[in-house]
Amino acid sequence: MEVVKQSKDYALLRGYMTQAMGPLGWIDFDLSDYGFEVFYKNGQVEKCVFHMYDRNVRIEYLK
Repeated sequence: MEVVKQSKDYALLRGYMTQAMGPLGWIDFDLSDYGFEVFYKNGQVEKCVFHMYDRNVRIEYLK
């Protein structure tokens, strides 16, 4: 994943298109449908949010 936005209290990461070795050679592996957000409070992780953009799903992980 690559960092898309970052500040003192927030970080947004998003997947990207890459290639992976499969049994029949190199195949395209699309991770751009996934994202991950990290929210900080006083330097500590407050919550994380996992996104599946293609399915309109948002999963929050709380402390």
